[in-house]
Amino acid sequence: MNQITSFFEEIMAVQFVDILIAIGIILFFRIFSSSFSYIIIRMFKIKDNKAKKIKQSAFYSPLKVFFVILGFYLAIVFLKKPLDISNEVMIIAYRAFIIITTIAFAKGLAASFTPKSSLYKKMKEKTNPNVEDSMFDFALKVIRFVIYIVAGFIVISVLGVNLNGLVAGLGLGRSYYNTCCTRYG
Repeated sequence: MNQITSFFEEIMAVQFVDILIAIGIILFFRIFSSSFSYIIIRMFKIKDNKAKKIKQSAFYSPLKVFFVILGFYLAIVFLKKPLDISNEVMIIAYRAFIIITTIAFAKGLAASFTPKSSLYKKMKEKTNPNVEDSMFDFALKVIRFVIYIVAGFIVISVLGVNLNGLVAGLGLGRSYYNTCCTRYG
């Protein structure tokens, strides 16, 4: 309890203003995350002008999460110097940002491969009509499984675990290691 009270006593007026600015950064990104997500999805979905369709997009929710987490991360980076935050804490914040972003975008990408998605309907139209729905659904499940496995490997790699043995044991080869593990590790 004494540590908490001494922490607040040591905060000077300048640091208090910096903390208020950091809270403002967090609130800004939290409030405008929906708008940013809407604008980005609208840029890529030129044909769909309906707000409801855009908000039901597979990437709308992950983009909102990304912008909220980006706000927290930028606030921590902003407070690094005024509060003298150590490099270890900054590394933890960076890793948390990468992990949450990876999981959010993996979720959005996997949601693109569901029977309710527009991508599914387009793929269904382009394929042979003799292909059974169950076979197509199985292929989508395999694709979603691979997306989550790759995201899991990225998360494990960001946490600092060496994946050389696992990747070699699975027989995935050097190309996977070069594309996934060295980029974030």
